[in-house]
Amino acid sequence: DSCPMVGFEYDEMAKIINLPDDYVIVMMIVVGKAAAPAAERGGQLPLDEVVFENKFN
Repeated sequence: DSCPMVGFEYDEMAKIINLPDDYVIVMMIVVGKAAAPAAERGGQLPLDEVVFENKFN
């Protein structure tokens, strides 16, 4: 149930934890246990639905 996290403010987190100037935050990992089972994943989309060449769709 733990997973990497994106979309947080790196600079703000560095201030909160008093990160020394010679260190850099590269990722955050959320550690925990789900309250309920996760929903089933829908699977992978066909390549022609996600890759476009020489045009915008």
